[in-house]
Amino acid sequence: GGQESVGSLIVFKDGRPDKDGYRKFLIRTVEGANDVASLEEVISRRYRKSGQDKAPLPDLIMVDGGKPQLGAAQKALAGLGISAVPLVAIAKKEEILFTPEARDGIRLDRTSAALKLIQAIRDETHRFAITFHRGRREKRSFASRLDGIPGLGPKKKAVLLSRYPSLEAMRAAARQELEKLVGAAPAAAVLDRLEEELRKGI
Repeated sequence: GGQESVGSLIVFKDGRPDKDGYRKFLIRTVEGANDVASLEEVISRRYRKSGQDKAPLPDLIMVDGGKPQLGAAQKALAGLGISAVPLVAIAKKEEILFTPEARDGIRLDRTSAALKLIQAIRDETHRFAITFHRGRREKRSFASRLDGIPGLGPKKKAVLLSRYPSLEAMRAAARQELEKLVGAAPAAAVLDRLEEELRKGI
């Protein structure tokens, strides 16, 4: 929906996830829901250092999507002077693979181990992105529910958001803990808001 837009990048080594290489991206330069432009931004940001300081590049870059996404990835890599890494796009539903050399697409046998691996990589990328996006949305909702509390300015609100992952966690905190973080009067106002929302079933 164009809100809290995020990108995700995962790494597989020897057919298995390498979670040390996973990266999350908040989309910075794209307004609204624009998957192609967002992908171009993520590719550019991820591989900029590789182009500058010759950091190791992957053996293969795979992007989620069809020809438009393939074109966006090509453009981003070309802008960084990276041309030696093979690139493939995975189109949804029909499971067609597109490459710069095979723009009409490659269909792998539905039972092939190669296709199963590609699907596993794509599904893991989706899982990682969706988890990150859901967390961002929940954090935004949490933040908005602290708006308008007397004595709770932006700085004190930020302290609470960094300390507690949810309203439930804040409700479970001791009054003295809240008072140490934001002061007695704002803590009392926060607790009043939490009690009011609890009565309303929020």
